[in-house]
Amino acid sequence: MIQDNKPWILHVDGSSNIRGSGLGVVLKSSQGGNMVYSIRCEFKTTNNEVEYEALIVGMDMAHNLGEKHLHVQSDSLLIVNQVNGDFQAKDSKMMTYLKVVKERIDQDQETNESVLQSTDPIH
Repeated sequence: MIQDNKPWILHVDGSSNIRGSGLGVVLKSSQGGNMVYSIRCEFKTTNNEVEYEALIVGMDMAHNLGEKHLHVQSDSLLIVNQVNGDFQAKDSKMMTYLKVVKERIDQDQETNESVLQSTDPIH
């Protein structure tokens, strides 16, 4: 793999309703290639939990491909602000998800340069 200084772009989204939940992940390489995944969750989850699931799946995809410099975009203000340290995770599940994400960030030193930002919801 050719390494350059441009970050890969990771778009994550999740949704949960009475019919079930699912997540979407788009990982864009610095050379312009896209990997797109849509995953249906076979367990009960909230919108916030499935947003974290999408983030973890995307971070794992990038890690498995050897990419450590990510620019992450999510439409979940809660997740973005918890990961960036602006909001506290108060619920035990949210604290667990946040811990997993922080461990993924610590796993790759360069990932500490990651930018996690909020995007407008896609309708």
